[in-house]
Amino acid sequence: MDGPILPIVLAGDSLCFWIPGTVMLLLRISWLSEVQRGLLEYCSALATALAIVQPLLRDPPSLGRGGKLVTHFVVHFNGSEDLYGMINMLTAAAPSSEGLFTATGDKMCALTILDQNTGTLKVQLRAHSSEISDIRIFQRSSLHLLATASRDRTILLFASKDGNLELLQTMDEHAGSVTSLLATENGAYQLSCSASRSVVVREAWLRDADDPASVAYVILRTITLTSAPTSMCIGADQNTLLVATTDHSVTQFSIKIGQTSFTFKFGDPEGEEAVALSRFLYTPMLNGNSVIVGISSTDKSVRLYSDFGTLLAGDWGHTEGVTEIALLPAEGAKAPRLVTVAG
Repeated sequence: MDGPILPIVLAGDSLCFWIPGTVMLLLRISWLSEVQRGLLEYCSALATALAIVQPLLRDPPSLGRGGKLVTHFVVHFNGSEDLYGMINMLTAAAPSSEGLFTATGDKMCALTILDQNTGTLKVQLRAHSSEISDIRIFQRSSLHLLATASRDRTILLFASKDGNLELLQTMDEHAGSVTSLLATENGAYQLSCSASRSVVVREAWLRDADDPASVAYVILRTITLTSAPTSMCIGADQNTLLVATTDHSVTQFSIKIGQTSFTFKFGDPEGEEAVALSRFLYTPMLNGNSVIVGISSTDKSVRLYSDFGTLLAGDWGHTEGVTEIALLPAEGAKAPRLVTVAG
C-alpha cells in the first residue's frame, strides 16, 4: 500500500477506508452494537480531520510578522531501495540569505532545492548515506556556499549559483554523527559538532588566489568536550563559540586559538538542578548588551541569561516541548523579535 489506511465515513452497515493513491475499501460492521458504532464513527471523523491537516503539519507554512501566510510549498519525497519500509520526513531546512531558494534535507539522505517564490523543484539529489541533520547556507567573498551535515559522519560543501549545486569538498573529521553546523559572518571559519563529543574548527583557504570557487576548508583544530553537544552558537564578536552539552553546562571557547574562557551551568534560582538547553542563541538587548536566549525541550521553557549564566527572565508559554528558536529583526526597534516553535 502507498499510504496509511484512513477511515472516511460510515455508510449503512459498511465502513469506508481510503488508501491514498490506491483504492476504496468497504468493511462490514453489521455485527457491532450501537455504542460501538458511535465510537467508531467518532474515530472515523477524527481520522478524517487528521488526514486533512496532515500536510500542514508536515510542511508548515511561512508566516509574516503579522502572522499572515507568506509562502507554503510541499517537498515531494523519493523512496530509496536501500531504506525500504522507512518512513521519510524532513529533518533540516535553511533559506538562502537572498531569499531565492530553500534547501531541505530528509531522513532518506536527499538534499532538495526549491524556488522560494514558486515552490518549484530545482535540484534533488542523494547527498549522504544517512539522515541529513543540519544545513547551513553562508557566503565567502562573492561565493555562495551550502554545507550539509549527516549522521554518516560527513560534511559536504557545495557552491550554490541560481539554485544549482556544485560539490566542492567532503569533510570527514568526526568519529560520530555530525549534529550541527555554523559559519562566521564572512565565511572565514566553518564549525561543526558531533555526537562523538567533539567540535571541529576549519579555516577557509583558496587553492587559486584568483578563483573564489577554489575555496577549501582546512581543519584548524579539534576541541574535545566532556559530554555530547546539544547546541552551539557564535558570539556577537564572531570570535567566541558557546557549546551547550548534555551535562547541563555551557562552555565558551575562542574560535581562533581554541582556548576555554569559562564554563557555567544554566541554573534556576527556584530550582535545585541546572537546565539542559536544546537550542540557544546570542542576541543584543535594547541597552546594547548581548544576552543568551535558550529553549529547553524538557521543561517547555524559554529562558534569558546573561553572558555569565545568570537567569534574567523565563517563560513557560508552551504546552509541548519547545523544539526550535529564531530571531527576527523588528521594524522600528533595536532589539529583535523572538520566535519559538513547539510540537
